[in-house]
Amino acid sequence: MYDYAENLERLLDRATRDLRYRSRFYSALINATVYVLGPESPGCGEIMMRPRTLEAGDTMQLRYWHLGDGSRVLPVFTSLWALRAAISEDTCYRAISARELFMLTRGSTLVLNPRQPVGKILQPWEIELLLHQDSIDIEDCELDHPLQYPQRLVEALTRLLGRHPSVRTAWVAQVVPNGDDRVSAHLVVGLEVDGNAGQVLREAGHVVSEYVGGRQILDLCRVRRERDGLDAWFFDQGKPFYERAWGHKMALSPDAIGHA
Repeated sequence: MYDYAENLERLLDRATRDLRYRSRFYSALINATVYVLGPESPGCGEIMMRPRTLEAGDTMQLRYWHLGDGSRVLPVFTSLWALRAAISEDTCYRAISARELFMLTRGSTLVLNPRQPVGKILQPWEIELLLHQDSIDIEDCELDHPLQYPQRLVEALTRLLGRHPSVRTAWVAQVVPNGDDRVSAHLVVGLEVDGNAGQVLREAGHVVSEYVGGRQILDLCRVRRERDGLDAWFFDQGKPFYERAWGHKMALSPDAIGHA
């Protein structure tokens, strides 16, 4: 059983299973101290135990991980335990406030707690929104069918998901704050994935980011069959735009894409 010793990690775990906990997680994250990898230097094992405060003109060397598709991500860890569990070599690492890190790495894609049972991809648009308002308020909400169906997004995602046999089902829904405030509603893409979902969520995140501009929110979450919290809506009321049974055909025939 994975031991969530840190409050932020508990919130992250809960937020991956229930969208209503995302607001609390975001608020905790922006105010947290996180850990990043420095330049490769075997044997150094160095750490700055206090959060790093950046001054004008300061630079900070960070180690990015390069992916098979040519893109790169910045690994970020919520605790030293998570960092040490994810790497096997001696390395330099630094403690830094999450807010300062987000400002320093604007435009980058960050992966929180990679190689751990629970992690999260932080897209550039998501970080910008978080920097502007300290949280993303989706705690008191419910799901509904989108008022305007995002056909182009669905087509792009379907082509992608058809290349991933691990994806069972995919939905798109609208997150509506209680009180039916549709002005501040936003879309969420839910994916049901077998096994490790890290790669497909990362690739789907790249696709989703192309359809987000300004301070819009377009969320991405993993849906599980336990039907806990908002997950139940996808199975009981949602209309899938993708199912594995016909995913391969859909991936090869964009013109066939639609929704029930």
